[in-house]
Amino acid sequence: IGRGGMGVVYLGVREGDRFRKHVAVKVLKRGMDTGDILKRFEQERQVLAALNHPGVARLYDAGETEDGLPYFAMEYIEGQPIDDYCDTHRLRIAERLTLFRKVCGAVHYVHQNLMVHRDLKPSNILVTGDGIPKLLDFGIAKLINPEISILGADPTAVDRRIMTPEYASPEQVRGNPIGVASDIYSLGVILYELLTGHRPYHLKSRVRAEIERVICEVDPDRPSTAVTNTEVIEADEHESGMSTTISPEGVAKVREGRPDRLRRRLAGDIDNIVLMAMRKEPQRRYKSADQFAEDLARHLDGLPVVARQDTTGYRFAKFVRRHRAGVAAAAVFVIALMGWGVTAANGWAAETRHSRALTAERDRTRLMLDEVLELAHVFIYDFQAEIRPLAGSLPAQQLLAETAQECLEDLRPHVADDAKLIRELAGAYDKVGDIWGGHRGESLGRTDIALANHRIALDMRQTLLDEDPQDPDLRYEVALSHLRIGDVRKFTGDVAGAFEAYTRYLDIVKALPPGNRKFRRRLALALGTVGTALKSQGKLQEARAHYRKSLDVRKGVLAEYEDELAIRDVGVGLVHLAEAWDLLGDKQRALELHREAIQVREDLFKAYPDNDRNRRYLALSHYFTARLLIELDRPSDAARHVETAVPLFEQRAGDNPTSARAAKQDLALCREIQGRLQAALGDHDGALETYGRWQALAAELVELNPEQTFYQQMLAECHEYTGDVHREMGSQSLAVWAYRQSHEVVRPPADADPDNADLQVQLARILSSLGEALIETGELTEAQNRLADARTIQESVLADAPEHARARDGLVVTTGRLTRLATENSVIGSESP
Repeated sequence: IGRGGMGVVYLGVREGDRFRKHVAVKVLKRGMDTGDILKRFEQERQVLAALNHPGVARLYDAGETEDGLPYFAMEYIEGQPIDDYCDTHRLRIAERLTLFRKVCGAVHYVHQNLMVHRDLKPSNILVTGDGIPKLLDFGIAKLINPEISILGADPTAVDRRIMTPEYASPEQVRGNPIGVASDIYSLGVILYELLTGHRPYHLKSRVRAEIERVICEVDPDRPSTAVTNTEVIEADEHESGMSTTISPEGVAKVREGRPDRLRRRLAGDIDNIVLMAMRKEPQRRYKSADQFAEDLARHLDGLPVVARQDTTGYRFAKFVRRHRAGVAAAAVFVIALMGWGVTAANGWAAETRHSRALTAERDRTRLMLDEVLELAHVFIYDFQAEIRPLAGSLPAQQLLAETAQECLEDLRPHVADDAKLIRELAGAYDKVGDIWGGHRGESLGRTDIALANHRIALDMRQTLLDEDPQDPDLRYEVALSHLRIGDVRKFTGDVAGAFEAYTRYLDIVKALPPGNRKFRRRLALALGTVGTALKSQGKLQEARAHYRKSLDVRKGVLAEYEDELAIRDVGVGLVHLAEAWDLLGDKQRALELHREAIQVREDLFKAYPDNDRNRRYLALSHYFTARLLIELDRPSDAARHVETAVPLFEQRAGDNPTSARAAKQDLALCREIQGRLQAALGDHDGALETYGRWQALAAELVELNPEQTFYQQMLAECHEYTGDVHREMGSQSLAVWAYRQSHEVVRPPADADPDNADLQVQLARILSSLGEALIETGELTEAQNRLADARTIQESVLADAPEHARARDGLVVTTGRLTRLATENSVIGSESP
């Protein structure tokens, strides 16, 4: 039923006790290293056979024919190649994009299972009669030539490359290492052809130099340009063996009807999306097939796309099209605001230059500045709060932040001698900083700009405090500046800087007039933030002491004021103290505190069910408790907490669809704890599937917040746990790959912040697991190096924090692995671990 470069495909029958079904049997050519293929298949068969996706043709079995030729038995698909299907059914552009998104979903699924296709093309994507696309041959290229799989390529193995040059990526034709990005490129070529009817490249010959020149150096026409071309495909280029002419009229007839309409439909977003997938440099393409599909969905929904040049004008234009009335009013407001700013600043400057003695003129200008600041306050605080819940409002928020930033910079030189205006302006700088890079709500992820704004606010307030050191409100405003700076430093991995800022915050709060509720709440918060910084540095005894004092203060407030805020504060204090006991090795005490926090938060949620924050806090307590029970090897007990946490998280994510970070973070926590429970209960396949969904969310969070190490740690954990499952399943090579991915993610932030004990312990644990997996794959020298690096890190953490239970337990495990390595493999060396 088919013939290709690797062999012949036959229609076969698969018989069993209860079934008889058609299959496609691919018999490979001689010279394909039969012995290596079959040996590799035995190692990989379970992983390949476990692929279960409606868009992927199943691989059932493999073996040898009687005359020694290797074969693969696959699901038989009755359908048309995707390009023929689209033309036969005359699918319009939107319908083609929707169908292609399904293809991306199937490709992404298999990428999550650590495989690449390497030969994606229309003939390998069949569409069934009911419109379901099916990918063929996934994993076979990897089995035939494992050296050029997702794990890396042998650049010297030029003659063994398996590809169709017109759809191959630049790195593939050069023989460089390939991975997911290579399949993304091939998908881009396929989409180019589906939309335009043309191939982006035409090869004059199959000579290697010509292939490399065209694929690696020639830039294709934009799709909207390609559809205006008339092209004659010679007989030796066309699959039918006949010359054919591709005309604008013929292409448009089966798409949008008229050539001019088709060109306009492709111009803009679609041009950019397709060409981004086909960029010559792998790192500049979409990071995943899922991101590719998401960008197509955003285009279909009229939202800004990743592929478009990321300009403020473009993003805001997209927002305006969906919210014309609201943005029109906002635009008038912005123009008015900037007009007031210019008028006031110019008036002040003119008054200063010409007549300092004119008191009335100065008062008039002072009044204008007051009005500007009042408008700025509305613009920065109220307007931002109104647009944040709107779908697709992030571009408008960025425009708001950029405009507000310019406004503040214009106003700043003109308020230098007025304490009231300085305090107002400092508050505005803090708010704009939160919009740029705050972590307690949605932000634009620019922590560098946020930190600069908070430092400006601190300098302005500190100048005023130096002149009036007895003002308690001003002292607290200075303290809040240190708190905000500490938060930014903490979430960008600067633990020492965060500790310094939090300590200053605590010192100022301790010196404030004591006694009232407001002061005590501030003190509890200050104690808790310093405790968190100490915990991150591995100073666990000190952290526990600060958490204990913080909880005592919170409970004291609750005894007098039994309201929503006081109850919530106690729940936070209990969770913090539980974390400290956990890290100190007393997991039972930690479990008791987490259960106490659950009870507090359940009561709070019942009393105040409409508060979204109360729902999330309750979900977090069940999440933390489940994690701890899994670590205590009590998965059955953990299941009850997982069953409670997941619906709460999912409901909150559903209620906050426009809050990209909040929704994705909550869903990521769901997938993490579900996967960990599945792994603990022995459901390895289920765990791998869930971890794949977790990984996609974690990767998006890293992309949205590239400077926040918390999300990098989450993504590294995802790869690490995936490796643990593969190791449990006996797939040591896949475990090694997953641990390497984990190490690649966590190493940069760990190297950048050596004082962060949490990061160092995580890095050492990953290195130790990688070393263990390398022992199993026989890579003994590297195994010893990785284990030795893990031991060095763990010993360093314990030297500064001897009470750190996780570092201590990790060192015991690492030392045991080194001992095993030295005992069983004396060829490495005689040095004792």
